[in-house]
Amino acid sequence: MASQEVIVLNDFGSMRVEERQRTTSEGTTSRYTMTFEGEPIVHDFAAAKLSKIVPEAIAALLKKQIGEIKAEASEATLLKRKYAASALQRGASWATKRYTGGRTGSLQPRSVGDGDALFNDSGRLAQSITVMQNTKEEGFTINVAANRLNPATFSGGQFQRMIERLRQLAPAFKGGIEVLQDPAVKEAFETAKAEWIVNTARAGAKENSAAWALIKKYAWQYGIKPVLIG
Repeated sequence: MASQEVIVLNDFGSMRVEERQRTTSEGTTSRYTMTFEGEPIVHDFAAAKLSKIVPEAIAALLKKQIGEIKAEASEATLLKRKYAASALQRGASWATKRYTGGRTGSLQPRSVGDGDALFNDSGRLAQSITVMQNTKEEGFTINVAANRLNPATFSGGQFQRMIERLRQLAPAFKGGIEVLQDPAVKEAFETAKAEWIVNTARAGAKENSAAWALIKKYAWQYGIKPVLIG
């Protein structure tokens, strides 16, 4: 039987960086994630639980903000990118491990002058982002390629400084209001609420239940007259 242990690496309040260790009969593997808490993002979080459009909108926002970063990487980092490009071409194992694999496939590191922005080395970080609603932990879990969020690839306090810099340049990684105030995410939440009202009413929510109370609370916003079935 598989088991999973969640280890918090950095806690920023509304966002955490975590290591998720999954143990099976074949051994233990780790993946690294970020988790937004649900409560600061929406007051009645339950209304959006059954919709995929909210995590999809959050993922799109995170990718967009990474792509819009203008801050340039240091000269040392740019030289490392140039070296990594040649290493990948000659098949160096460390470069292959860093720039290939998973659903994202192989993405070339950018050479100097072909994209000097921070967090935009090969584009792998942004392209690998997926967001899932974590109903157990009441939040949203952000997954990225395993070779882009591993503390073992950083020395000293570089990992935490990297996360803090990412949150500064792409504010949506802070979670909370930084996510909710985005127009596309707000629209996704409102749409999810409307869908939830209709779908729950069709399923036959019972009078005086928590579901029916939420239906009545939100229905007027969308011009919907809820009717109990059964």
